[in-house]
Order: sequence, then structure tokens, then C-alpha cells
Amino acid sequence: MGQFPTDSSYITRAQTWIPTNTINPESAWLFENQSGTLGTNLTGSVVYVGTAGTVKVIVSGTNATQPAEVLTLEIISAGTGYTAGATQIPITGISTSSEGLVLLIDTVNGSGGITAFTIEEGGKGYTVGQTFTVPGGDNNATFRINKVSPATPAAGQGIEFKNVAAGTILPVVVDYVLVPSSGAATDIVVGK
Repeated sequence: MGQFPTDSSYITRAQTWIPTNTINPESAWLFENQSGTLGTNLTGSVVYVGTAGTVKVIVSGTNATQPAEVLTLEIISAGTGYTAGATQIPITGISTSSEGLVLLIDTVNGSGGITAFTIEEGGKGYTVGQTFTVPGGDNNATFRINKVSPATPAAGQGIEFKNVAAGTILPVVVDYVLVPSSGAATDIVVGK
């Protein structure tokens, strides 16, 4: 017996799926993800193989190895003495487990306070609520991390099912269907 949202024994929701090595933790199911931007996370779906071949998947419950990245920041204090431009500003010293956050200052006000910025690189290992001072200028602009991406598994954690016969439903539930090394199965349908 399966575990499906509207009937425990039958797939009641399905969609065709093209394997991708893009790991996006947002749900690929519209009924689960109403944000308007679908990800590639199949959130515990079953996989039906229409044409025989190899299927590579990341099984649900696989431990995340790709750490969280910073998605949004809030300016707490704009600071003074900063200049706008394409100079990359690496952010360091937030915690011993975080690294790689890089900002670009897009615009400043009359006193050199940061009014707009771009996250050039999201880094890894950050958590919501952490605050930091932006280096440069008068070293007094303060930002807070408001949103980070969920930690995700990596494509290298996928397992391959070789020579899967047409008409087979894989014996595992999956979060991601990836591009296999060779001989890819086609006509894949995922279901819940």
C-alpha cells in the first residue's frame, strides 16, 4: 500500500518529469508549493518508468551535504562612508562555521550609507538572525540575515537503478530524479 495524499493506495496526482541535476529544495508540486516558483524537490514521490533504462534518484531522507546559503538580508543600519560600485565585499567573522558570503554595494545615500546591495555569493553555514558589520566605509553598516536556503543533498549522493524495465515503479520514494551516467530511462512520471 502506498502513502498518497488523497488515497493511501493509489497515485492521485502525477506529472511527467525530465531528470535534472539541479537541486532546488522548493517543492516541484504545485499543490505543495504555491509560491509561483517551482523547485525540483519531489518531496517523497514515486517514480514510474515508461521506457526502459537507468534511473538516478536521491531517496527521501538522504542527509543534506550542501549547507544553507544566504537568500535575503535586511539593512539594520546603513552606516556611513561607503561607495557604490562593483567591488566585492567578503563578509567574515560571523561564526566559525560560516563562510563565503560576498556582497556588492549598489547604491549609497549622501553620507555613504548603503541603500541597496546585491548578494554576489550566498556562502554557506549561515543562520537566520545572525548580524554582521559590512567592512569598508566607516565600518558601521549593520545587516541581519533574514532568510537562508534549506540545506540540501548533493547530486553525487544519487543512486542509480540500472536496466529498469518499462512499466516499473521504483521501490523507493524520492526527492530528486537526476540525470544518470548513461542509458537514461525516458517517459518518466512522478506521482503522489
